[in-house]
Amino acid sequence: MAKIKFTRVKSTVADAVGEAWAELESLKDEFREMHDNCNEGLQQTQKMQTVDETASTLENMSEPEVPDWLCPTEVTIQRWANARKGRGLSRADRCGQACDIIDSVVTELESEAKVDGVDQDKKEAVEALRDALEEIRNEAEGLEFPGMYG
Repeated sequence: MAKIKFTRVKSTVADAVGEAWAELESLKDEFREMHDNCNEGLQQTQKMQTVDETASTLENMSEPEVPDWLCPTEVTIQRWANARKGRGLSRADRCGQACDIIDSVVTELESEAKVDGVDQDKKEAVEALRDALEEIRNEAEGLEFPGMYG
């Protein structure tokens, strides 16, 4: 595996959630297209069944809504950059990056929920978003990314 470099950047909660979600959506589209574009015989192979299951899992996820008042809250996220020039990240690494971004947002939301003076409705909204993001992360971490030749 190539060595992965990381960059820490500041973002807003809304932008970070949007970035992670966009990556998961991109993976969903790639896996669905990969499955749908192979012939019927290949769709029965273990690899293509795994591709279909991964696409289905991603299709069943829903983008969480970030409350407007929480959107500008700052969070530091970690972006991955492949160390080998000209090579992009693998699908598994892209999913891992989305999960890392979600982890950063969840950590920020946990600290927001603990702030004294936050009214109960806002606290519940923060906790609901945190729970939704944790569910997405848990599902994404369980995805399988079959190899090119496997």
